[in-house]
Amino acid sequence: MSNNFTEYVKPVSNDLLARIEHRISAGVQKVNQADDCSPAGTKQNDIYFVTISSGPAGNAKGDIPIHLPKPYGRIMLVSISATGGVGSRQYMHLTPLGKRYTGTSIAADGTEAWLSFRGQGGAGDALSNMLKFRQGLQDFYIDLDFAAGGVSYFFTLACFDEDFDVQPNYAFVQ
Repeated sequence: MSNNFTEYVKPVSNDLLARIEHRISAGVQKVNQADDCSPAGTKQNDIYFVTISSGPAGNAKGDIPIHLPKPYGRIMLVSISATGGVGSRQYMHLTPLGKRYTGTSIAADGTEAWLSFRGQGGAGDALSNMLKFRQGLQDFYIDLDFAAGGVSYFFTLACFDEDFDVQPNYAFVQ
């Protein structure tokens, strides 16, 4: 018995090889065009997720720097821990505010130049605002508190551009 496998394999025509290569190439192109929600996005539905830790429980924290890999025009709170995150607040600002908090909750004095990631209404203001910027942001700051009793928590922001949008759902009553 011979170890030469060529006697068992029929020769393949160049035409067949060309068609196989074409199909493999087309398949690779389809895979490369797939939506990519990873940090190394592809500019097609490019969404960057950043998860932020509140750090150890204690006093509210101010001026936490956030640096994104590139400027994004839309930023939205998409997830927050059930433990610790409920009822807590996260505020975004473009320059450090220099606020020092002495308690677990943020006591706003009305002069803060910040934007809230939480909408009004819902349990614990659980609705999220989508913050839109004409020119994308790459660097910003966050102030956060521990309104839920001083338990540390995580929250995630989705960062994307105008090629992706989130629309609210409306219930119609007839």
